[in-house]
Amino acid sequence: MSLIKSNSIQIGQSSTATQNFTLSVPSSPDGTIKLARGNSGATTADILSIASNGKVSTTLADGSIAFAQLLSTDWTASLSASGYQKLPSGLIIQWGSGTAANNTSISFPSTFPTAAYCVIASCSNVGASRIVNAGSISTTGFVASGFVTNTAGYSSGETFYYIALGK
Repeated sequence: MSLIKSNSIQIGQSSTATQNFTLSVPSSPDGTIKLARGNSGATTADILSIASNGKVSTTLADGSIAFAQLLSTDWTASLSASGYQKLPSGLIIQWGSGTAANNTSISFPSTFPTAAYCVIASCSNVGASRIVNAGSISTTGFVASGFVTNTAGYSSGETFYYIALGK
């Protein structure tokens, strides 16, 4: 086993600096480690940085998604009866339930930061004549209406489940 004691190690021997990488730690060690493109002492940009608290970050000029970005992306979730899951692409899936009569306002578990794309609602009652519509969709919620089709009118309250997609 070899032991290397250095604050900077060049990986690669190309005469073209951008084809080499440098693994380094700060001169005053704080638990941070960086991988950068370029020769030791003359790096062009950090590719990967791991802080002492374990946070992984990256800075790529072309805006591409790197492995480090995937690791540091917000995968926040609230996994309960009414909850949400954030995905690395920015898409957010939310779900929940409610009771809809005529134009009942339903709030999402979490506000969509940019836009709500759609809401799919389904009656919990198995009767074929029961329907729940979801409309007036916004980043904070939607309006639900319950119907009983064989009476051609609004229901006094249809229990339903929903899934919403947004970003």
